[in-house]
Amino acid sequence: MLTIVLIAAPLAIAALVAFAHLIDPSTGRFRRP
Repeated sequence: MLTIVLIAAPLAIAALVAFAHLIDPSTGRFRRP
């Protein structure tokens, strides 16, 4: 169980960071690619 958390936690953090970079902080909307 602990190994699953240790593996999933960094992946979840990386996904949140990647998702945050898709959003423009000034408008709060998705950036155009």
